[in-house]
Amino acid sequence: MLNELGVKYNATILNPANKVEKYFTESSKAVNLGVYSADMAYAATYDQKQDIKLYSGSLKKLVDDLGINIDYNKFLSEENKEKFNNKDTLVKYITNTFFDTYQYLGEKSNPDLAIVMTTGMWVELMYIATHISEDAYNYTGIVKLITDQKTSYDKLMELLASRNSSQDIKDLENKIIGFKTCI
Repeated sequence: MLNELGVKYNATILNPANKVEKYFTESSKAVNLGVYSADMAYAATYDQKQDIKLYSGSLKKLVDDLGINIDYNKFLSEENKEKFNNKDTLVKYITNTFFDTYQYLGEKSNPDLAIVMTTGMWVELMYIATHISEDAYNYTGIVKLITDQKTSYDKLMELLASRNSSQDIKDLENKIIGFKTCI
């Protein structure tokens, strides 16, 4: 969507893929699983194959560290290379993989981590939208995209509130509440 607004790709606003080694706690790994998923989806939207590979590798490390049985290597495999030449197919595949990961965490592993991951993705997508360009606010489409996130923000806050007995969730909820004035 951002590329349809005439905004150029800006890799400098993304969380560096090589920072993956700096996340030690389950919570920091889960939040960055969401962040890197957003970054990879953004790269895929602009068909940035090298960045997709970098983020795929970082995601693979995080899912392995968290014991999630989802294969992020598929984005790197020769077998799927042809399938991923179409950026719309690739974005759809990334989105489906994110939901598979969320479902795995929610049903088989740790529902709190699923919420932390979702929060990481939402925040990163908002960060990308607001920092994609120095003059982002001159693009009415971007401003509308940001202000249209009220519903997703409200749903995210409901999700966080439903599990806020966890200190990690409560901390995220307290940090995210400040977004309300922006939306």
